[in-house]
Amino acid sequence: NTDINTVRGQETGYATLNPLQTKNYNQGSVVISNGNLEIDTSGIGWSSAAGTIAVSSGKWFWEYTCSNLSGSELIRNGIFKQGGVLSGTGGDDVTSPDVYIYASNAQKWTGSAFTSYGTTYTAGDTIGVALDLDAGTLTFYKNGVTQGSAYTGLSDTFSPYFSQSSDPKSIINFGQKPFKFPPPDGFQPLNTANKRPETVISRPDQYVGIVTYTGNG
Repeated sequence: NTDINTVRGQETGYATLNPLQTKNYNQGSVVISNGNLEIDTSGIGWSSAAGTIAVSSGKWFWEYTCSNLSGSELIRNGIFKQGGVLSGTGGDDVTSPDVYIYASNAQKWTGSAFTSYGTTYTAGDTIGVALDLDAGTLTFYKNGVTQGSAYTGLSDTFSPYFSQSSDPKSIINFGQKPFKFPPPDGFQPLNTANKRPETVISRPDQYVGIVTYTGNG
């Protein structure tokens, strides 16, 4: 895809992680750094964070690259329903029906149970998230290869969502820099320039113009 706005990204207003919308389920605090584009959960158990921009229509794409991921550590990233509630049990935040995720152990969450999805990923792998709210689908990509449609029938307002246990880090790119792998056709970086609706008035003189006023003294 050689479209300049897709390759380079739009000029302003990119999504980041929201420091005001984080949650830790054991102890400590969620560490967000590097311009709010990196989440670090080193030694603090299950932690999560949402993105700053929520959308209810359109086709959106972003990437995250995991690091420091080994052993029983997990990353579970995807989208979070706006206004939803994270009700963690036993330190595990994904007991909520309001998250739609692709886990590093090749699972997805159905709202009540985990089922198999895609292939496992580990440190150095880049996961692409393609959210199509016009068709109501969520598809994940591993190093540019589609893992198939993870969810269908989505109809609500969603924001990006990132969750991890123990020591992983996730480095997120919403389009602030070129994507490592090209997004699917028609998908845009998540920013306010793309989210803002375009209003075109073909005859502005029908709505606003110059009126000459002549006073009477």
